[in-house]
Amino acid sequence: MKQIILSGLVVMVLFNSACSPKYQYQIFNNVTSQKSSNLSYTNEELGVEYDLWGSDLTLLVALTNKTDKPIYLDLSQSALIINGIAVSSYKDTEFVTSVSAASTRSATYVNQYGFLSHPGYGRAISSSVTMKSSPIIFLPPKSTYKRLFSYGDVASVYTAPGSKLTRGEKIKHLTFSRESTPYQFRFSLGYSGHKNLESMTFLDHEFWVESIDVMREWTFLGVKTEQKGSDMNYTNTYPYKKKNAFYLKFMPVKKRTSSGSTGF
Repeated sequence: MKQIILSGLVVMVLFNSACSPKYQYQIFNNVTSQKSSNLSYTNEELGVEYDLWGSDLTLLVALTNKTDKPIYLDLSQSALIINGIAVSSYKDTEFVTSVSAASTRSATYVNQYGFLSHPGYGRAISSSVTMKSSPIIFLPPKSTYKRLFSYGDVASVYTAPGSKLTRGEKIKHLTFSRESTPYQFRFSLGYSGHKNLESMTFLDHEFWVESIDVMREWTFLGVKTEQKGSDMNYTNTYPYKKKNAFYLKFMPVKKRTSSGSTGF
């Protein structure tokens, strides 16, 4: 009886392992520009650094005011232009903050059992305040402002012929020229040295993807290492992580063979 149960457990483990999701990743590598190979730019007023690492196309932008006067960044005059399609950097969101207060009054007297009693009488008041996010960012002199710009699902998995991993293949490397790249994008941002936004100046930096690495999940995650001083016992090494790359996680479409089984 025990042998039958153990055999059943082995079959279940193998079945679950075979049917578990087998995710893959595409890393869009060596995002570069004609003006800068390390995604850093500077002019007389601003220094700009980009970090693209993350899921989908997100931009961590560090802007440094090099002048002795304030600079005003206008997010409503900012956009990511990917393959010719503009996506605004400013989201007109509202924040609702709730405020509550309570007041209590009490009196002391001797009740019918001869004990002191302290009954309380309370009243609660609550209110809410709605605030809108401002598109204007104040950047003081000689200071740095960092912001993560997220644009949603603007990138998609590259599916051209020859881009899929074959059975047993660990990684596939695809290269592109500027003319053949699947992704060209620009980041544009308006700013001014005046609070009323007179005399606007625009940053306009253009990038393109030079290569794509297709790999299985364990290759992307790397080895697990112990992490001290944290609630997590381990972390992954992410060997392909770099500031001039971003990635997409996806489930490859299974092909049905002539025998009726599926494979990758």
